Amino acid sequence: MSDLDIILKIVSIFISLLLLLQSIFFKKLTGSFLHPAALFPLAWFYFTFIPLTILFFIPISPVGVMFILVGSLAFSSSALFFDWPRLMSRNRLKLNGWPFQKNSKPFIRLLLYCVSVLSCVFLIKHMHVQGLAVTFDIGSLLKISGEHALLSGQDRLIGNIYKTPSLVFAYFASALGGYIYRSNINLSRQMSLILFSFFPSILVVILTSGKLIFFYSITFFLATMFLDKIHKSEFHLIGSINIKKSAIGLLIFLSVISFSIISRTTQSGEIEDMLPLVSYAFDTFFNYTMAQTYALSDFLSYYFKIKDGQMYDTNLLSNGAYTFNGVFNQFGYGKELPLGLYVESYNYNDRLSTNIFTGFRGIIEDFGVIGSVIFMFLFGFMSNINFYFLLKNKSIPCISSAVYCITVVYIFSFYLLSIFTSRWSFLLLALLSILFFIESHKFKIRKHKS
Repeated sequence: MSDLDIILKIVSIFISLLLLLQSIFFKKLTGSFLHPAALFPLAWFYFTFIPLTILFFIPISPVGVMFILVGSLAFSSSALFFDWPRLMSRNRLKLNGWPFQKNSKPFIRLLLYCVSVLSCVFLIKHMHVQGLAVTFDIGSLLKISGEHALLSGQDRLIGNIYKTPSLVFAYFASALGGYIYRSNINLSRQMSLILFSFFPSILVVILTSGKLIFFYSITFFLATMFLDKIHKSEFHLIGSINIKKSAIGLLIFLSVISFSIISRTTQSGEIEDMLPLVSYAFDTFFNYTMAQTYALSDFLSYYFKIKDGQMYDTNLLSNGAYTFNGVFNQFGYGKELPLGLYVESYNYNDRLSTNIFTGFRGIIEDFGVIGSVIFMFLFGFMSNINFYFLLKNKSIPCISSAVYCITVVYIFSFYLLSIFTSRWSFLLLALLSILFFIESHKFKIRKHKS
């Protein structure tokens, strides 16, 4: 890196820190980091600060991080229009009447177990359609996962009715688990909830090498857990951290991701030399988790004609065809997206490479730079209105609760892409709305009896 590159990297890190200051400001304004206006910049602080510092000696233009800051400010700014302290107080008044006793929600626990098992059954049926027999030994699993990844990469997967229900139920299981996790203080029951919440998505990773499904499952679990906190007027983001549980969770996460990465390089199921494999897995981990910010900055540098270098298509999609592709597909107007969403891949000296440019590239290509900022403002405004009704309603607001969960998933996943490119996001919105409607109905019956 040249002296100029180091200066630009320091400037980028400073802009990333401004995202943290923005999050703290809106936390004080709204009363909680759980509010979308504070959560969005907080998430993007981590999404930018960690890659910028850990990969310090990889150069980056500040234009990408600056655009993220502008988009984040546009998203959060409409929170200034609401009286959040009054709404928080109103929300606390509802707490005593709500049925949130410890070790409650037996119906949701049973539903979680059923949905989790169904997801696994549908996934195995999907594998059979592809001609892949599922056997549970490490060599066979590596081979099966690698073969499925190869079929997917070559666009040769056989369409069937099992894949979508398997994914939807995997996400729904995680959402159910997150919603009732804190209502169960028994350790064995908590472990059971964790197992059934994430086993379908872990099985997807093991059998298909699909890491994104596991990431989405984590975001759904967190989204409904945040919602449960809001319903109970517990507005802190995290409580006391259990080091042992956190270490076990991190170990499981890294093991699952490592298995997925290794399976893509061992399609025969045979591992001849571990050292190159471990090195490849290590590099791939950074590509999947930290290259996106660098890719966005490189794309915007070309878009704004700041520097010469790799060329990108800046007129691929338009008028929401990327951002809302799932909606358009639902009504028969969707476009066929390239594998990996984009034809181009960002690459820096074969050290960092990805074809994922965050959700910001999609809204820029759909609406232009100014239009994308307007889009972020409108989406943030709708998120604030939804949070207003979430706090204001006297009973459990089924629609507002479901929309909040999808918003949280959208915020976390925007580092990769817009979840609205997939139709399952709307299926999950409907399922969550039905779930919270049932909870609200139970509350009204119990309140009427009392």
